[in-house]
Amino acid sequence: MFKNYKKIFFIGIGGIGMSALAKYFLNKDRIIYGYDILRSDICISLEKQGSKITYCQKNLDFILDNNLFKDQESCLVVFTPAIKNDNIFLKFFIENNFNVKKRSEILSEICEKKFLVAVAGTHGKTTTTSIISHILNSTDFNITAFIGGISRNENSNLIGGEIDSKLIIVEADEYDKSFLKLSPNIAIITSVDMDHSDIYTKTSSLKKAYHQFISNIASDGVLIIENKALQELGNINFSNIITYSFSEDTDFRISSYEITNRNSRFNFINSNSNFFFNNEIVFCLPGKHNILNALASILVCIQLDVKKEDIVKSINSFLGIKRRFEIHFESKNKVFIDDYAHHPSEIKETLETLFEMYPNRKLTLIFQPHLYTRTRDFMNEFADVLSLPNHLLLLDIFPAREKPIKGIDSSRLLKKCRNKNKELVKKETVLNILNKSDFDVLVTMGAGNISSLVEQIKNEYFVK
Repeated sequence: MFKNYKKIFFIGIGGIGMSALAKYFLNKDRIIYGYDILRSDICISLEKQGSKITYCQKNLDFILDNNLFKDQESCLVVFTPAIKNDNIFLKFFIENNFNVKKRSEILSEICEKKFLVAVAGTHGKTTTTSIISHILNSTDFNITAFIGGISRNENSNLIGGEIDSKLIIVEADEYDKSFLKLSPNIAIITSVDMDHSDIYTKTSSLKKAYHQFISNIASDGVLIIENKALQELGNINFSNIITYSFSEDTDFRISSYEITNRNSRFNFINSNSNFFFNNEIVFCLPGKHNILNALASILVCIQLDVKKEDIVKSINSFLGIKRRFEIHFESKNKVFIDDYAHHPSEIKETLETLFEMYPNRKLTLIFQPHLYTRTRDFMNEFADVLSLPNHLLLLDIFPAREKPIKGIDSSRLLKKCRNKNKELVKKETVLNILNKSDFDVLVTMGAGNISSLVEQIKNEYFVK
């Protein structure tokens, strides 16, 4: 379906979803060009693989020089919904009648006539997609997986994809209603919390979208859904449903769980109270939310007839995902962890896991709010969970695709937080503040560019 396209231009190529697509087409010997505002590690990696990328917002010469994009028939243009309509590259390609498509459309076309596993949910998509992909990739399945994070096993957000595969695993993103373009054979819904109010004006519109997503599942397919998400959605017009949770009234439930030496150990039983595995499963990520993600992944692999012993072996060898409870340093005196949590529910789950792992220790949290709308909509919820750490360092809001909203800022959020030790800080002053702080368990958290602090903090305090 993409055979006629020799060149592909990605507008927003550094995004985690866009870069996975770019890697996919590089594997198909396409010539890849792109634009992004920041030369991130992902962009540098794409450049090393042969992509040509500009970081100048007004550099039309990049595509006009040498008439690189004079032939509309052989050039495809892909953009992410985070790109504004006035973007100079997007306007040029539209005005000159190029074939311009959203990322979700391209992903949908790649998945056509394939066996598709799609992972949806407000939280847990990346972790669940990564676990499923790792298990199947480790057991000789020919897969292509598009992941919304960097798998530490593969050091990539694309697994497989070198050759045509009949089995595809993707994150089904609710933002911009992108997941409604997918028709999965197996669908997972991990959670249904309100988010993205720029797309869903009220909870009912979000739930309606999830019902539409369910209606797109193949008639002989299966829906694997966490029990709380099922209760949130109410009556579902689909017959083949498998539920899972920590509670007793589901098809599969976690029967035992503990954290030991960084790892989790757990087991689960079915509705007949029979243990599926004889021995506990060892898993690298702590936290009840991550155990549920692992259980959902296992249930997918059971549907695909993966052998029990292969599932256990693969789960044991899973290394996690970058920026998902990523432990960078741990000793008796100091701990440093980085995490992607950016929604109040995610922050609460991560903090509860930290308190469970490191009881009676002082927790310092450096948090960067992500999006003005999310901060506005969950101001009180953010304040409640951000009040839990002993010491809070709050960064300015990372705007991403948004323009500022009057009266919505980190200063207002900080005033609502109840920590005795709290302060508003700039990214460039964080190291100086930490120099004056006797921190114990240190956590960086957020979905914006706070990740750029991680290496600085590691090099300053933990790499000797």
